[in-house]
Amino acid sequence: MMTCYTLFETTLGRCAVVWRDSGVVGFQLPERSDAATTTRSVICFRMRRRWSPAHSRVASSTA
Repeated sequence: MMTCYTLFETTLGRCAVVWRDSGVVGFQLPERSDAATTTRSVICFRMRRRWSPAHSRVASSTA
């Protein structure tokens, strides 16, 4: 099962959303930097890959 995440802009700062094939599994509030937010997300959710639009194109073309 692949776990992905992406960072997104909010009024609080850049947050992370984490999902797996089954759906959204978590959110991470902003840390002091994007790197710190990513590090905490990777540790908490045991992630391996950051989502990019290229992933969705590959997934949709194989469906």
